[in-house]
Amino acid sequence: MTDAVAPEAEWLLLIYLLPAKHSHARVQAWRRLQRLGAVALKNSAYVLPNSAEAREDFEWIKNDIVGSGGQAMVLVARAPEAATRDEIVRTFQSARAEAFDELAREASTLLERLSRSPTSRAKGSGRRESKQAIRRLRERFEDVVRVDFFGTPARDRVAELLARIEQGARKGATMKTSTRASKINPAGYRGKTWLTRPRPGVDRMSSAWLIRRFIDPDAKFIFGDPSKTREAIPFDTFEAEFGHHASHCTFETLCDRFGIADDGARWIGRIVHDLD
Repeated sequence: MTDAVAPEAEWLLLIYLLPAKHSHARVQAWRRLQRLGAVALKNSAYVLPNSAEAREDFEWIKNDIVGSGGQAMVLVARAPEAATRDEIVRTFQSARAEAFDELAREASTLLERLSRSPTSRAKGSGRRESKQAIRRLRERFEDVVRVDFFGTPARDRVAELLARIEQGARKGATMKTSTRASKINPAGYRGKTWLTRPRPGVDRMSSAWLIRRFIDPDAKFIFGDPSKTREAIPFDTFEAEFGHHASHCTFETLCDRFGIADDGARWIGRIVHDLD
């Protein structure tokens, strides 16, 4: 990103008109322009710093608008004086500042919540919810940074808050780590019933497939509370031997503990890890 615009800098303008009756096309065009980081000038045109990528994006939107029955054109423009260039830059920075301020408020709230209950991060659904909230916040921040063409000062505040949140999350990760010293013989786990939480997600469903495929083809599965069904083998439940450990999802833990070296299973494990 750059903090200043060179005197010879050029801008791309998208000027379009869509009849009011084409409300869906209007909303779609507006959303795409927001994702690109374009800003409106005097409510008459959308602008981006000139680049080959921006030109291609504007041309795609123009074609969609024309295809929806509207009119559109893409122009290259140069500000006649420094004051005009500065005004355009301030428009971009103002738009990004609003987005960064919103992220800062959410990050501050999340940081306060995690600081208030540090142990909840390592417990069951609370840990997962915190992890997902941090990841979503980071992704949204990076989306805004991608279109912060002129280094909006408010960005630094969000970056600092996110760094504190992520550092705290790492310190709070007190989950048990998996034992890698000894592998488990699947023969001792055949003819068993496996138990997990109701409403299984991708990790639990894929782990059930893994158990049937590599550990016990006749395994049975039930849902419920491990404390009430002692004879069942719990997986992907709180403090289960076969669950989340360190950075591993349950699928990966099962692969490690039972020595499942199948390349296909390991590849699926990476997919499950990312989805989970």
